[in-house]
Amino acid sequence: MQLVELKQYIENDTDKVIINTMIKDEPSVLNKFIINVICDLLEGINLGEEYKINARNNINSYDEKSIGEVGTYVSLIPYVQSALKNNKDGYVITSTFIEMLISYIIGYIKEEEFLINLSNMIKVLQISDKLYNGLISYFSFNKKDIVEGINERLK
Repeated sequence: MQLVELKQYIENDTDKVIINTMIKDEPSVLNKFIINVICDLLEGINLGEEYKINARNNINSYDEKSIGEVGTYVSLIPYVQSALKNNKDGYVITSTFIEMLISYIIGYIKEEEFLINLSNMIKVLQISDKLYNGLISYFSFNKKDIVEGINERLK
């Protein structure tokens, strides 16, 4: 699936803004963004070595759909930050989303809890189910590149 193909999933104005912003760059830029955010988060916090090993193992064991969900989650974080910029609790909400991402990747929370947070992000942004599913498909399709990039960075 090509990034530009996500245009077919647009159903509302929010979908349009998100997709038009994403497709301004090459697909490799978006994939690299996902890789860098995950790796920067894992490298930027003081995790014990066992958590880093768990993170690598978990990422490598995720199926296409799980990588699609993680990629969708990471790609939507900047839009959530923007949507909540005028909310007095926006920083706390966004920080919690980021903490949940890290917790999921290191195996501290279960997939069900991670997916609840992803669903909450979708509600905050008010994106369509069609776009949500399209994003998961896009990142699922790019699993190999994303996982290889993360493994390369986390050596």
